[in-house]
Amino acid sequence: IEPARSFVVVSLAEAEHIRAYIHRSVACGEQRCCIALRAVGLHDGAVDVGPGFTACPAGFQSVAAEQACRFLDCHTGSFRASQLAHLKRLFEGVDPEALAAWWERARDCRRRSPLPRQRLPIGPFFLTDQQLCVHHAEVSIVHVRRVCLQRRVAAAAMFQSWSQGAQAASTDSIASHLAELGLAPTQARALARAADPGVTGTVTCAAFAELIGATPALSQPASRGRGSNAGEGGAAEAIRGRARTASTAVPVASMAELEIRGDGAWEVKLSSGGSTHLSWTSKHYACELVSMWRVAGSVKGASVQVPLGFQASRGMRSPTPVLLSVRPARRLKLPTLTPDPAPTQRWVDRALPFPVAFRLLWSVIAAEPNQSSMYVWRPVPPSD
Repeated sequence: IEPARSFVVVSLAEAEHIRAYIHRSVACGEQRCCIALRAVGLHDGAVDVGPGFTACPAGFQSVAAEQACRFLDCHTGSFRASQLAHLKRLFEGVDPEALAAWWERARDCRRRSPLPRQRLPIGPFFLTDQQLCVHHAEVSIVHVRRVCLQRRVAAAAMFQSWSQGAQAASTDSIASHLAELGLAPTQARALARAADPGVTGTVTCAAFAELIGATPALSQPASRGRGSNAGEGGAAEAIRGRARTASTAVPVASMAELEIRGDGAWEVKLSSGGSTHLSWTSKHYACELVSMWRVAGSVKGASVQVPLGFQASRGMRSPTPVLLSVRPARRLKLPTLTPDPAPTQRWVDRALPFPVAFRLLWSVIAAEPNQSSMYVWRPVPPSD
């Protein structure tokens, strides 16, 4: 932290005067103070820089200042675990409940997502340390279950592959293997500690399999006749109790992963089919042949097929299109002679609104006449 460097939040009118002062300082060669004007979301890019100003090195001070501005502006999306950790350190000692109440009142004055804060990416910030440990472990359990389903392997078999056939392994070893599955280091450590309620530094295969739970179509429900866990207090017991009740609710390519509900009047599910159109190929680049395909939506009677985006494929072979199928629930008695897709389309427009903007993630710029450029954009939802 540089003691002489300060960050100040200013209004739009004040920013206009500061920018005019910077332009005057550059023109006249004055240097009363080193100042830069920044905007949240420019990723350390300054709008204007005065003479003699040196950029702030990437570290806690710059990241914490930007995340604090985003928090005060009640941003609800795109908070990574490292950014939430900076906010936690910045607001250390502040009552989480009082902070959450203030944030809720401030959000009511802004055009932000009306979802409960527990369902937003910033939700973990308002949790206590014990609640945050439970949250990380629960997220990790869902991720490990999904990996087990994808690999068609039970949790016990995965554990034994890590421990080379042994029935126990160290907590640090299990955490490192969990991180290899795509978990963040904080989540991996939380899950490993939850599987070691006695804090012995060792995780057994039985405890790990019981924590992850039985995976449908891979193993039978585990026996519950092993006695109670009354001696396992704190966050580990809360995590293990929730894992038992949710062990049979693992979605296989289901709408639970997309967080879409049909409101009871509509059936929503993933479907395959439809037509694809070639949009881009890397055949003129010195790399592996990859092609990008645009999936076309369609309307079939009262059912609407919604494309989920472009799909990539190795080579020039068209991928199997994946769409979101929305149709009226079968329990509704709608006319069958001339089905009208208009009500379904209105629900789709409300539940799946178009992005408000796009952010560039990756690009390939054409350097030869026979090449074509490629830009990959991330859509920004209305709630962001």
